[in-house]
Amino acid sequence: MEMDTVGKTLFSERKRKGMTQAELGHSVRMSRNTVAAIEKGTFKEVGIRKVEALLNQLGYTLTVKKLDRRPNLNDLQGMGFHDE
Repeated sequence: MEMDTVGKTLFSERKRKGMTQAELGHSVRMSRNTVAAIEKGTFKEVGIRKVEALLNQLGYTLTVKKLDRRPNLNDLQGMGFHDE
């Protein structure tokens, strides 16, 4: 799952469950600002455990999938990796 997809999933599932960002964050000991940044994809560096905790709280999990090929520059940029 790419980070923009993770953010959109977190947003839609949180809304579907009627939770605020603050409520979701509190349930996993995270700030509302952190939840908002992950949902919007503006969090520069986010730990996998934070993402996993949020997803698990909403009934989702992270999975690992083998790529058919090595990602190219466009693939990496689409996954949220940017040249800085």
